[in-house]
Amino acid sequence: METPTLLSIQQYKQKRLLISNTDALFYLDIAQILYAKNDNSYTVFHRQGADSICVAHPLRAFEQILLKVDFVRANQSFMINMAHIEKIKKTDLGLVVCMSDDKEINIARSQKANFIKTLKQNAFSLIQQNGEENHPTSRRLLPNSRMKNNHSHN
Repeated sequence: METPTLLSIQQYKQKRLLISNTDALFYLDIAQILYAKNDNSYTVFHRQGADSICVAHPLRAFEQILLKVDFVRANQSFMINMAHIEKIKKTDLGLVVCMSDDKEINIARSQKANFIKTLKQNAFSLIQQNGEENHPTSRRLLPNSRMKNNHSHN
């Protein structure tokens, strides 16, 4: 598999991605990428508050770099930025992720276990970084945490 020639690991360290299309070179702030969509031999980067950018490389060419910066594979067509997930719905067909731009993306059955694992790891690390051990969601995510009973027993 050929890696995009203008994709640099140094840009990853700076949390910026250097990509090109037929019109120009673009520095994409990774934090502003909502999701990347595979469209045959092209990848479309959907960005927060900005136009989408289409590049002539398949999504798999960006996959390893995006996985290192809190993206997760949702299905064959999408990689999503975990920071832009608003809600996760359970449906009869499986999990559906609602993104911050109201886009709904299905999680493939084959990706469900990895998605949940990544989601828990990200939530766990955010709780640890923010020191929110007593946050209600941390009781479900932190290992060996105990719910404190505030009721007194006579």
